[in-house]
Amino acid sequence: MSHQAQPTQAQEPETPHLDFQGTTPYEDYVQADVLTHLQHTLSDDPGEMVFLVTTQVMELWFTVIVHEWETAAKALRSDDIPVAVAALKRSVRQLEALNASWRPLGQLTPAQFNSYRSALGEGSGFQSAMYRRMEFLLGEKSASMLVPHRGATRVHAELEKALHEPSLYDEVLRLLARRG
Repeated sequence: MSHQAQPTQAQEPETPHLDFQGTTPYEDYVQADVLTHLQHTLSDDPGEMVFLVTTQVMELWFTVIVHEWETAAKALRSDDIPVAVAALKRSVRQLEALNASWRPLGQLTPAQFNSYRSALGEGSGFQSAMYRRMEFLLGEKSASMLVPHRGATRVHAELEKALHEPSLYDEVLRLLARRG
């Protein structure tokens, strides 16, 4: 028995809405215009842009991971283990993405990196406030690590708060103590 193709009625594709008053809802939410204009290189070296964007992406991943670990700590405080586990599982994938962020820099030779490194002066990824917050959340806390951030009032206050709050590790220990 042969099946004859049934004629299909062509449906007109839905026309996307293109005329917005002001910016698009996407731009309002993501703020892509802000993100894509944060890159201000300090040298004329073409390799500096990939370094700058890569480190900015890593800072964003640090922010997401801090959010997940703070979510997990809060959930553990209220004995909500499923929420804590879900946040920690998400953070594993985010850590994988963070590690993958290094790949674009892997193509740079030491000579290429050194061609713009001097323009960064004393700048170093070890000065990252979000990386410091990740350390504090894991229980690696030292008040001396606040010193480099004294000049950034909001950042310093956030780090000082994180320094004095229980770490994710502390919350796990507290949960275990409550559960005997």
